Amino acid sequence: MGLLSDLPNIQIQDAFEDRSGNYILTVISTEKGTHCHKCGKRIDKLNGHGEFIEWRHLDILGKQVYLRIRLPRYQCDCDGQPTTTQHVRWFTRRSGFTKAFEQRILLSCINSTIADVAIKEKVSYELVSGVVDRNIEKSVNWESIKKLDVLGIDEISLKKGNQDFVAIVTGRSDDKIQVLGVLKDRTKHTVKQFLLSIPKQLRISVRYVFFRYI
Repeated sequence: MGLLSDLPNIQIQDAFEDRSGNYILTVISTEKGTHCHKCGKRIDKLNGHGEFIEWRHLDILGKQVYLRIRLPRYQCDCDGQPTTTQHVRWFTRRSGFTKAFEQRILLSCINSTIADVAIKEKVSYELVSGVVDRNIEKSVNWESIKKLDVLGIDEISLKKGNQDFVAIVTGRSDDKIQVLGVLKDRTKHTVKQFLLSIPKQLRISVRYVFFRYI
């Protein structure tokens, strides 16, 4: 089903519209196995499932979308035979949002405020603030990025009418925009250090750089 094409190894089991007009999708993970949280070994002995958990995902046709899933647990044969809940790549534990929705939140924050984005996306200020905080100076998986045609360096105002800003760096390639990093501040030194951290093969692929803050 193309609705969740941005989520790997996921299959829809059930879908319905709740009284608020939101789409609730019950999904299952088709990925097999995980890594033991104790010894790190790859394990595939199924040992039940966790409780249902729910994440907000990207809207469909203007409707909010929520994913419900019971993640499988696997048992290891290492000391104590611990069980580990499967980790899936499309969400961050305890965030309440899929990674795709967190990207949307961050992009919405560009040249805006956390309060305004919270109102626009119909989520709490604390949840939007949490997304920003979790992504500040988060390490970048440069290996997953093939090229960077355009770099954008923008600002996020942490509070309306406040001079407390952080910088957000985005990359655009083949008309797709992704957040590369959220920096702790917008000083020249901080921005320069981030740009120098970009691998050489990606730096030479950049054709344009846009600074959109003062």
